[in-house]
Amino acid sequence: MNNSIVSDKKNIRHSLRAKRKSIGKTERQQIQKQITRQLLPLIKRNSNIAAYMAFGSELDLSDFIRIAQKRGAKIWMPYIEKRQRRLWFSAYQSQAKNKEYAYGIVQFAGKKRRIESMQLVLVPLLGVDKTGIRMGQGGGYYDKSLSYCDRASRPKLIGVGFACQKVASLPKEPWDRALDAFICEEGVSYFSCHDIA
Repeated sequence: MNNSIVSDKKNIRHSLRAKRKSIGKTERQQIQKQITRQLLPLIKRNSNIAAYMAFGSELDLSDFIRIAQKRGAKIWMPYIEKRQRRLWFSAYQSQAKNKEYAYGIVQFAGKKRRIESMQLVLVPLLGVDKTGIRMGQGGGYYDKSLSYCDRASRPKLIGVGFACQKVASLPKEPWDRALDAFICEEGVSYFSCHDIA
């Protein structure tokens, strides 16, 4: 990767993190409730949904996770193995005592699955552009994991976050996988011709 692209991405990430952090506590709570309501139609009984535990100023999905489990969906969380870029997903357990940590992120021990066994993947992000290209933390875990999926096994990929994370364009690499949609307090932006529900 060329040095100017690396530098551009670093600057963009810094700017987007600052925007996300600037959202006040009360506004953040209201936005999270709005987004949870928009996500509810995506819950299907017995479906496998990959979510995430909020880290830093990421959108908190706790309410969505609780409701999805009550409605009979199975929730899975990213699990990172050392020196591996391809993600596993482990079953979410609200009362888990056997938690592990990787890069400061909570992970759950136990049964694991790959991304291609999910029907829906809710992806954290720093930014998303008008074509559905997302900017994450820079580890490449989601893109690497999705590279193992063919069209038939690729889950719906939904970015979730705040409206301030939308930008006109982001640097795109050959391995970047576009989102199917992005959900924020302003509504849903679709990037795929396929229905996300």
